[in-house]
Amino acid sequence: MNGEASFKKNAMFSLTVLFLIPLCILIVEIIFGSLTLWKVVLGIAISAVIVIVAFFIVMWFLSKEHSHTSSVLKSMQNLENVVRDGNRLESILISNEELKDIETEAEKIRVITPCLRNDSDKGLFYATVRDNLGRGKQYQYIIPNSDHIKAEWKKLVKDLKGDLKQDVEPVLMEMRCFSDFPITTEFVLYDIPKKLMGFAEVVINPTSHQTTNYPLSQNQTFEMNELFDRLFEQ
Repeated sequence: MNGEASFKKNAMFSLTVLFLIPLCILIVEIIFGSLTLWKVVLGIAISAVIVIVAFFIVMWFLSKEHSHTSSVLKSMQNLENVVRDGNRLESILISNEELKDIETEAEKIRVITPCLRNDSDKGLFYATVRDNLGRGKQYQYIIPNSDHIKAEWKKLVKDLKGDLKQDVEPVLMEMRCFSDFPITTEFVLYDIPKKLMGFAEVVINPTSHQTTNYPLSQNQTFEMNELFDRLFEQ
């Protein structure tokens, strides 16, 4: 997402408007001939104070946004490090078949992914996604802000709509794009009744796209869920 860039643009527009208000008042005074020296000084002083105060407010919000983005990046990087460590923890890895069974039990599924290969019409989880949507379960995705991935999303929605004979977006499926930093690992969260489970994809063989899944700890799962909320609401 380009939230920070949009905020900067809106902030600069607001500062300009705030500066122009007293300036317009001075112009009106000049036109109607009621301008005096103290009014000029007062107008300039008011303009300066408004702009300075507004400038510091904008800088505070930008600093807060930068801090938030850094926090999000750190959270993602920490979890990606966990995934790399997961390659050495084969005893606790969950197969894709086992993950499908868990996904079937979930009422709401949240996915952060660099691509939609797993859920596409030829993907490992397409049938699971289709069947879950047919039962009224909800999916939320965060994907990279790229034309290629957004085209994949449109095709996925179209394929699911064709199979289910009903609209799936935005009632059952929602998507947000994110571009503040690269998404390199797929994370999935399952909101099962009275339980929240999280998994990170582990690539075993990049050439054949062979993957397995690392179960996140309870703390890591809640951290990822909070991260998802922040990203999805931006």
